[in-house]
Amino acid sequence: MTLKHYLLSAKKENLTLLFWLLVDTGCLLLHGLLSSQAVTDLVALNLNQFLLNCAFILANSFIWMIQIRQVTTAREKAIQTMNTNIRKDISQTLADCHYQTFHQKDTATYTSWMTNDIQTIQDFGFETLELMISQVLNVIGAAATLTLYHPSFLVSLLLLTALMGIIPKLFSVKLAEKTNDFSAKNEALTKTITDVLNGYDILKNAGKSNHMSNKIEKASLLVKMSKITYARLFGTMMASQNATSFFSQLTVLTQAGLLFYWHLIPIGLVAQAQYFASITFAGLTGFFANYSELKTTAAIFSKFDLLRTPPSKNKCSTFVSDFYLKNISFQYGKNKIIQNFSLSFKKGEKISLTSPSGKGKSTLLKLLASQLYPQTGDIFVDGQTVNNLPLDQIVELVPHHVHLFDDSLRFNLTFGEPIPDVVLYRTLKDFQLDEFINDDLDRPLIKEGSDLSGGQKQRIALARAHLQNKPILLLDEATSAIDVNRAQKVLDFLLQQPDKTIIYATHHLNQSDEQKFNQTLQFQSFINNSSIQ
Repeated sequence: MTLKHYLLSAKKENLTLLFWLLVDTGCLLLHGLLSSQAVTDLVALNLNQFLLNCAFILANSFIWMIQIRQVTTAREKAIQTMNTNIRKDISQTLADCHYQTFHQKDTATYTSWMTNDIQTIQDFGFETLELMISQVLNVIGAAATLTLYHPSFLVSLLLLTALMGIIPKLFSVKLAEKTNDFSAKNEALTKTITDVLNGYDILKNAGKSNHMSNKIEKASLLVKMSKITYARLFGTMMASQNATSFFSQLTVLTQAGLLFYWHLIPIGLVAQAQYFASITFAGLTGFFANYSELKTTAAIFSKFDLLRTPPSKNKCSTFVSDFYLKNISFQYGKNKIIQNFSLSFKKGEKISLTSPSGKGKSTLLKLLASQLYPQTGDIFVDGQTVNNLPLDQIVELVPHHVHLFDDSLRFNLTFGEPIPDVVLYRTLKDFQLDEFINDDLDRPLIKEGSDLSGGQKQRIALARAHLQNKPILLLDEATSAIDVNRAQKVLDFLLQQPDKTIIYATHHLNQSDEQKFNQTLQFQSFINNSSIQ
């Protein structure tokens, strides 16, 4: 991801914006030229020509007014198009990256990327670049006009421009560091806000609701100090630049006065030399300062690219006969969760997996679903090694914690796939969701299903997984919140699917259900398979 890439992604919008920036420069220069000529005509007592130039100035101002209106709209269209493209690419990168890579950071960080960081790119990238282009156009036009007045101005402009270019180089590295620090502090603030708001009920119940404002204030103060530190450094650079700009403008004014004294330019050009010099050096001041800001966005784009992973050329898309885990191991840090563990099952088998809480059932299912990859050992599907290959085309994992999207029931069942209503209603019945049969499937759920019970959410999640129609279904305490009667009916329905391979992980399995499974496995841990009972 680069700034250039997104400028080209909105080529039409940016070309329209460039056109109106050119009109702005033309109006600015024409105003100066007409004003200069009007003064010269007045000194020469040429009243008619003076009034004509005043009329031209008025017409130019009218065009300028139209330009200001149009450039505002063009700017917003270009910026919002590019912002949308960045969000689209970040979200696609997140969609393409592996489960483990995604979970290296939390959702608050990614939210900050797509809000705070994009705002920073807009401020220091797109809008700054627009200013730089406008400044370059104005500087070129004003410098060319001064040079036409007298060639000696060109020498002065080149020397003074070189002087102004030195100052930003002294600040560029520090500015980049401060921008990265500000981005990190914004991420931390977003994470803090998300964390305390998610814990609102707990804090309120504990009588510690003031903890919310304290934590948010603390994180906000860090953002405040980071932003002030950046502003202080940037202000120092701008003060140095402006001092050089004032000196440069005074130099050109002095030069123009001398040229008039030597009868080399008319009196009207002395005042306009100051006008065009201010355009030139104010533009250069802004350009060099903005260039330093523009370079700081590169670090943000680099951060986005860290998640990019090349798409897997190979995928496991079929499951015909058997699935085998051979001596796999996995640990979080130094905490061994699974070690030298083996498990095999055939297509269509139904397997129950019980163990105490916190012993690794969820981790094992994530390994089976390729959400995690084993650190040692091998995974075989139909006799072929599939280590580090995505298995999402053949495996569906239903966790005990259900997320429902802020969308309709239909979307939460189908993910937008065109599934006939008759199939959906039959599925609702199969998964004991009769209360929704008479409902409009397109009715939005309230606050991501906040009005639904935990059991209803789990039944929707199971129905959704069933509609995905993958050959292997992994259930991680997926019926824990469903009442006993409905949970039994849902489980019986799933176990009656002849071609569906099911691994049902639970803390406790009823004795009456044991005979319904091909394998009933009980573990105290997943270390060396030694705890199989």
